[in-house]
Amino acid sequence: MSTALALHGALAWLLGLLVGCQDGAATKPTLDTASSDLSTGGDADGDGFVDEALGGDDCDDSDPLLYPGSAVPAEDTWVVDLKTVDVVFLLDSTSSQVDDNAKFAQLFSQLRPTLEASTPDWQVAVIVDDDDGCSRTGVLTPTTPNVDARFQAAASTGNVSRYSESLLTLAALGVAQAAGGCNDGLVRDDSVLHLVFVSDEPDQSAEDRSVYVADILAAKDTEQDVLISAIVGDAPDGCGSADAGWGYIDAVEATGGVLGSICDEDWTPSLEDAADATHARGAGTRMALSAVPAPGSLSVSVDGAALPEGWWWSDGDAHVDFDLGMLTDGATVTAAYTTPTGCEGSE
Repeated sequence: MSTALALHGALAWLLGLLVGCQDGAATKPTLDTASSDLSTGGDADGDGFVDEALGGDDCDDSDPLLYPGSAVPAEDTWVVDLKTVDVVFLLDSTSSQVDDNAKFAQLFSQLRPTLEASTPDWQVAVIVDDDDGCSRTGVLTPTTPNVDARFQAAASTGNVSRYSESLLTLAALGVAQAAGGCNDGLVRDDSVLHLVFVSDEPDQSAEDRSVYVADILAAKDTEQDVLISAIVGDAPDGCGSADAGWGYIDAVEATGGVLGSICDEDWTPSLEDAADATHARGAGTRMALSAVPAPGSLSVSVDGAALPEGWWWSDGDAHVDFDLGMLTDGATVTAAYTTPTGCEGSE
C-alpha cells in the first residue's frame, strides 16, 4: 500500500470520529434506550409484552408492572360527615284540599320516627297560606314542646290566598326568608334541604317552574343538598278528582326527589320514601372512588375493621353505596381494590 493511500485512510478514520461526536450522532445504547435494542427481543422490562416503539403494545417497557391489562393497586379513604336535615312542607289551602290537608296533618307523628332515624338533628316547618312564604309553625325541632300538635294545627287549617295553588312561588319566597326574615334559621349551612309539596292541582306560578327551582337550589352551596318531593295528581292525566301535578312533578324530577300520588289511600309509604331519600342524600350513603375497581377486587373497612356486608358495588361504578344507618358520623371508610388500567390508564 502506498504512503499516500495509507494517509488518506487515516484521515478518513479521524474524520469519522469527529463527526460521531457531534450533536445528534448515534451513541452507544443505554439502559433507557435498551428497549429499542432488538437484542432484548423488544421486551426490556421482561413483562412479556413488546415495546410499542417496536410494534408491540407495552406503553412503558421500563416498568414490568405496567402492561396491557395489568392490575394497579388503589386505596381511597373517606371520613363520613353526616348532615342535618331541614324539611319544609308546602300545602295547597284551597277548599278542594281541606280533607287532604287534615289527612296529612295526622301523618306527622307516624313520619317523625323515620325522620329521627335519619338524623337526631332535624328541623321542620309548614307553609300553607302566607303570601310572604312565612311558616305557620316557625321552626319545629325535636325539643319543641307539643311538636306533633303544633304541626297538626298548622297543616289542618288554612285560608285561600294569592299563592294557594302556586306553591313553587311560596317555596322560593319561604327559602328567601330563611336568612334573617320570618323563617330565619330554617335553612342551615350544613343541612340537606327537602321541600315536600301536597296539592291536587298543577302549580299555577307565573314564571316557568325552572325559575323557582333555580331560586330554591340557590339556597344551598351544593345542588346535591336540595331535594324536592311531592304528593300530587298522577301524570299525565291526573287521578280521581285531582289534576296532574305538573310543575311539582318537574321539580321532583329535576332534583331526584320522591313522587307520590295524592289519590293513594295511604301516603305513609311515599312519605317514608321521602325520608329515606333525605337520609340517602345527607347521611353519607355513597362513597366516591378515584377509579373503577376490577370485578372481585373491592374490599371495604370502617375504622380499620373489615365490613363484609351492608354495602354494594356494581360493575363499572366509581362509587360504593351503603345501607341506611350503616355509617356513623366521623367514621373513616377505606376502600381497597385494584383497577385494570394497564396501559390504558397511562395514556
